[in-house]
Amino acid sequence: MDDASGSAGAAPGPGESEWLVPERAEPDSVAEHMARYRFAHPLVRDRVVLDCACGSGYGSAFLAEDATQVIGLDISPGALAEARERRPPHPSWAVQGDLLALPFLDQTFDLIISFETLEHVGDQVQALHELSRVLRRDGGVLVLSAPNRAIYREAYGRVNPYHVSEPTLAELEALLAGEFPVYRILGQRWSQGVLIGTNDDLPRLAPLPSPSTAVARGAAEGRGASAPPTTSDRADLLQAEYFVALCSFGPLPDVAGLLLVPEAGNVMWERTRWAQRVDAELAIAREQYREAVLRTEAAELEKSRAEQDRQQIHAELAEAYAHQADVLRRFLLVPRPRPLLHALLARLRRRQI
Repeated sequence: MDDASGSAGAAPGPGESEWLVPERAEPDSVAEHMARYRFAHPLVRDRVVLDCACGSGYGSAFLAEDATQVIGLDISPGALAEARERRPPHPSWAVQGDLLALPFLDQTFDLIISFETLEHVGDQVQALHELSRVLRRDGGVLVLSAPNRAIYREAYGRVNPYHVSEPTLAELEALLAGEFPVYRILGQRWSQGVLIGTNDDLPRLAPLPSPSTAVARGAAEGRGASAPPTTSDRADLLQAEYFVALCSFGPLPDVAGLLLVPEAGNVMWERTRWAQRVDAELAIAREQYREAVLRTEAAELEKSRAEQDRQQIHAELAEAYAHQADVLRRFLLVPRPRPLLHALLARLRRRQI
């Protein structure tokens, strides 16, 4: 199931889904989706393949060029109608079905592709169980992808009404470990192209100046894999916008990483990074404005308190002066007896003598 179209801004109704139609989609979106199919393409030769949630069938048609047989399954009649109309005739492409109850016998497929599907279902454990059920035990491989919630939703703020829940890396690892003895998770993201792989793949794929220019790096490996991921690999994987996982019941095939440099410029990537920079600058500006407002309010409060203190002091001084004046006035107005005055004068004279 492809994250591409649908009614913008409207919540999906029952049975609705979304799918990419390359003929009318943005070039960057097409490159992002086709990169996953190109990554999986080396695995299809002489295999019976299920493209689960095939959408308009562009990926199924691409894989069918070298596979023994490709069955494209989708829950949406509209997507399958697009596939029948736009893709070359194929007797088994357009199969309608539900990921939670796949209409196939156990161990039917050598290879299962399920890109951008898990996030659309509520019971992801059951979805993985069904994919595991129809995958052959002797060399069968599942390749799936899902958005990284920590980046796709929480960092980039992308809210897709068709998504039930995007997994985190830890959640995806737990889901895969519940069904497959061996799995490997790679990362996918934009840079100057689209890479699916690890740091080690870069020198073989393209003469990049440094690994920092890679689109996606890092890998996490489940039990039975050859080696655990390094700390740096896992840190890189946590920053990937999408996870791409290979799962099996035995040794995983050696699949090279993919660096896709599309002919069209990375408009979406550039736009996203520009928006992130603007958001970061706005956040800094808002914080600076908030601090300035707080400082201004604090200064105004301090000024108000100082004015209140000044007025209080003036009031207390005025009250003290009034009290002293009243005491003096009363003293002067009180009549003094003459004998007392004569006695006082006599005392003064004696002191002078």
